Amino acid sequence: MMKEKISLNEIIIKNLKGIWCDGIALLEVYDDELSISNIYNNNGKQLHIDKYPIERTKRVFTKVEELSYDEAIKRFVENNNDIRSPELRDEVMTFDGINGIDFGGNVYCHSNDGKVIVNDQHRFESIHEIISMGFITEKEKDGKWLVF
Repeated sequence: MMKEKISLNEIIIKNLKGIWCDGIALLEVYDDELSISNIYNNNGKQLHIDKYPIERTKRVFTKVEELSYDEAIKRFVENNNDIRSPELRDEVMTFDGINGIDFGGNVYCHSNDGKVIVNDQHRFESIHEIISMGFITEKEKDGKWLVF
């Protein structure tokens, strides 16, 4: 199922609320507010896209859906959609006090040869290989996944 692609200009003019993605930028549009972030912000890393050019009429976005883990994996396998796991934070008690650990927010895409690429750098044979290796936590499975 191919998702409709819409320009930034159309999103703004029609005030199309929700989450949108162009493959790098994640736009969140709500009422009079627009925020933009990098889809690869994960595991405590903030990857800034301060000077990322988004041409209003040429750059296209797809609507992002927030789905359960099972539905996201199904869309990834059957429809070749890209997916992103929920961004999570746990607190761990150490001798220095409570420390936060960020995890999740991993982006799963398909390569041209049918392999799976995670966070634009790690390659696997399939999503099932990643699941069987335990790289997706139960907390991630319980959260909302982004599908685009």
